Amino acid sequence: MKVFIRSHRDLKTLWHGDAISWTDIPYETIGNETGTIDIPDDGVDYSGEFLVLIGGNIFLIERTSPSSGTRSLTISSFYNFFSRDLIWPGMEEEETYANFIINRLNSDYKRCEDDQYKLDYLRLLVGTNTEIMPYREYEAPGIYNLVDIFDEAISYGVVFKFIFSVNISAEPSIRINTVERSLDVHNVFFDDGHSSIVSEAYSRDIISKITIFHPNTIEVPDPENEGQTIKEVEYDQTIWYLSKDGEISSDPPENREIGTWSMFEINEDEDPEEMAKLEFSNNINSHKVEFYSDRVFNLWDIVLLRIKNQVFKSYITSKSVSSTQDRYLYKCGELPTTLTDRVSKIESDKG
Repeated sequence: MKVFIRSHRDLKTLWHGDAISWTDIPYETIGNETGTIDIPDDGVDYSGEFLVLIGGNIFLIERTSPSSGTRSLTISSFYNFFSRDLIWPGMEEEETYANFIINRLNSDYKRCEDDQYKLDYLRLLVGTNTEIMPYREYEAPGIYNLVDIFDEAISYGVVFKFIFSVNISAEPSIRINTVERSLDVHNVFFDDGHSSIVSEAYSRDIISKITIFHPNTIEVPDPENEGQTIKEVEYDQTIWYLSKDGEISSDPPENREIGTWSMFEINEDEDPEEMAKLEFSNNINSHKVEFYSDRVFNLWDIVLLRIKNQVFKSYITSKSVSSTQDRYLYKCGELPTTLTDRVSKIESDKG
């Protein structure tokens, strides 16, 4: 695989050649994962520079480490480069993540008054507008980090594209654009020759039944003052069930999900059904499935995984490649531990 190392100052080529090997190169990721690329060691530390692949994919080189004639480069999502502390500029009431981030990149990097930090090679565009950014304020001077805003935006489904571009008639540039999140749905089978499962892990804390206590303030006669009333709080109790296909009902469904039973109290002005839906929605973070496939999926694509004669609904959270595989490695769900991690923990608990 051909790789280019470009200077973060002016995008000039610092090194180019064939990679020896590569592991988990994060083409797309929600969880800000890292990968590694091994190149011949030329004695230079390229930390903080950019790594570019044929086709324009660009990454930040987080660190490098030499070993036996090779140099291992740890790379991450390109936006991690924008980690310099900044002064909070304030924000509009209805400002979107896309507008905020692109505006900050323009004012604090592309048009920075200090030439040492100015990056006039950035080409910035809000291609698709995005979710409204929660309004916030910081006490003066209001120091913040743009990487944190990137992380937050991506977790809300904002999709950024970072592309290195070069041609004969123009200086090299980096295009940063927001694109519409994919809503495609794919069926994934693990016995069709296209896909094979690597690991699967599930949390045991999936909630499948909820009892909600909803306060209701009423007026009752005051036992100590005839003709007067006092306020008392009564509690209405509702029960909600989750089915295996994700439906919520107040009666036990036939295909009832297996999990824990949760009970909690809500505020008087809150709707029991809506609060139950909110609680059940946390279950989406309770799994992690990894699989190889030669099929092309995008970040956030919904996948219906056929596992052990059951259909499991999830979404793509990471897409990476390695030199030992001619297929993509996809990750679904957001459970922070892998199956190996869980087995190791169980063994340590036994010991």
